[in-house]
Amino acid sequence: MPLAQLNKNKRKICVNQCLILWKEVIPYIQREKMKELIIASAAFALFILCPRMAGMTNVISDATHVELVKVVVFGTLFSLPLIIAMALIFQRYGLVAALVFCVATDFAAAFAMREISMKAGVETLIIALFVIMGVKIASIASGWVS
Repeated sequence: MPLAQLNKNKRKICVNQCLILWKEVIPYIQREKMKELIIASAAFALFILCPRMAGMTNVISDATHVELVKVVVFGTLFSLPLIIAMALIFQRYGLVAALVFCVATDFAAAFAMREISMKAGVETLIIALFVIMGVKIASIASGWVS
C-alpha cells in the first residue's frame, strides 16, 4: 500500500474514533454546552499566550540553561493549580484580589529567578512592574472610552 494511502487510512480511522467518542462516550453532555466550552476554552488558551509569557519563557530558559520546551511543559504543569486558584479567587473575592494574587506570583517568580541569576530576577521584576502599570493604564484608558 502506498504511503499516501496509508496516511489517508490513518486519518480516516482517527476521525472515526473521534466520532465514536463524541456520539457514544459523551452522550450526557449537551451539544450546545460543549460548543460553548470549546469556544471559551480556545479563547482562554489564546489569551494565555501573550508577549509577556514569550519573553519570560526566554529569560527563564536562558538564565537556567534549560531547554525552552522543557521549561514550557513543566511550567505549564506547575501553573495549572495556580491558574485555578486565580480563577477561584476572582470568582469569590473579585478582580482586585485576583490581581494581588497574580502580582504576588510575579514577585515570587522574580525572587526565585534571583537565586539563579540576579539579571534574570531583575528582568522578571521589571516585567511584573510593567504589567501592574499596564493594568492601571488600561483601566484609566477604558474609562475614557465609556
